[in-house]
Amino acid sequence: MKKANLNVKIYDYDVLLSYPQRAAGMRNYVAVHDSNGNIILDDTGHEVKSAEVEEILTESQDNSLVFNPFIAYAAAGNITGDLMYVNYARVEDFMFLEENNINVRGNICIARYGLIFRGNKARYAENYGCIGLILFSDSADYAREWIGPYPESWYLPKTGAQRGTTHLENGDPETPFYPSIPGAYRWTRNKTAEYGDKFGATGLPGLPNIPITPIGYGDAYKLLSRMEGDKAPDNWQGGIRHPDGTQINYNYGPIITDNNKAFMYVQVKYRSSRCTSTKLIFRTSKKFVLPKTLLDILKAPRNLIDMSYLVITEMLGSSVRWILVRARVL
Repeated sequence: MKKANLNVKIYDYDVLLSYPQRAAGMRNYVAVHDSNGNIILDDTGHEVKSAEVEEILTESQDNSLVFNPFIAYAAAGNITGDLMYVNYARVEDFMFLEENNINVRGNICIARYGLIFRGNKARYAENYGCIGLILFSDSADYAREWIGPYPESWYLPKTGAQRGTTHLENGDPETPFYPSIPGAYRWTRNKTAEYGDKFGATGLPGLPNIPITPIGYGDAYKLLSRMEGDKAPDNWQGGIRHPDGTQINYNYGPIITDNNKAFMYVQVKYRSSRCTSTKLIFRTSKKFVLPKTLLDILKAPRNLIDMSYLVITEMLGSSVRWILVRARVL
């Protein structure tokens, strides 16, 4: 790098990262319980329970580094309750339910992925009183009837569960508004639980305080097909079908067939991990001008020296941002 006239500076940050439990018996799942707390069986004798790990459809997927389905920064917990369908979990969806005297408070809610960020879905579900949130990718949004899913095409298979973060703020959750450098004061979940009543803090800024887990539309069928109650409006209906090809009704709930209950098992572990921010400084004996706008970058000539690119990487939490800047030599 010195031969390339690059001066490298590395800055360390200790950031809070979220991981799923991977050991057998500790992985996240959703199930339907009977009145005795046991998982019910379907007509074929299988448990009505979501897959703890996704089905391996191609050899390239068989990788021990792939995490089992989880939602980053969700709260851990084992909860049982009635199940309510809340469409895409947008504000307008919850307002519609309220206007029609359908109460979700104190229930587990199930919502489709799409239209808004999952972190906002989590925030709205918590604000409206859901005690847990199940997110599923609807086949109407992520698959097509005229072609098979992956590996036949790029569309999502029924076993696919979408992972992702729910963090709504910038930077490290434990050091809001401050750089997460080693030695910084940290506002942890334990501290918010201990001092929350005194200072009015219900949790870490930007993080949900309810259990959340993702499932595929194959597992969503096991829940939605057993939900009773009034049928949701047409624009709340999705694409999940019965084995005979007929479309299921997306009902509000909260009753599950035979008065069974939904059960969520969500286990999350947190640890502060060391990340680095690397800054590459380009030096040259020739005068150069940095473009100020994207248009300037696109207009820059192609006959640039090899070292005409500056790459600045910034790692905050689990996200990595790449900024590419091209310098024009005069």
